[in-house]
Amino acid sequence: MDSIDKDLKALLRIRQMRSDSLNRAARMREMERNFAAKDVEDKVSGLTTTETQVRQTQHECLAELVNGHFVKIDRVEAFSKMQLQGAKRIMDANRDIDLAQKHLEVSKEMLEESLQKSRAAEKRKIAIQEVIEWRKN
Repeated sequence: MDSIDKDLKALLRIRQMRSDSLNRAARMREMERNFAAKDVEDKVSGLTTTETQVRQTQHECLAELVNGHFVKIDRVEAFSKMQLQGAKRIMDANRDIDLAQKHLEVSKEMLEESLQKSRAAEKRKIAIQEVIEWRKN
């Protein structure tokens, strides 16, 4: 075996390690993307639950106010405060969804970049393998 064949085999091992490393990185990016997608789904589901809870609580408090004979100012103020808190909870949930969706988009972009690098490394490895096969024949 001459030095060129040894160099090619060493180069192939290096390319194989680089390819494996980039494949692991791509799998990690894919897991991150899957986690981000699940996070968006969870946040959307949480928003729905929050909206339902807020509406139900407001409906119950409003029914108590309407059914009472005497309405005191402090009860009306408490109801208004509760409405504002409910609106804030819904706005916070919407903001969380927006942030989760942005994170999902970033993770998708990072996954695509990682996959491109992985494919390029795999092509280089295959090219070295073809050269080795060609030299054998």
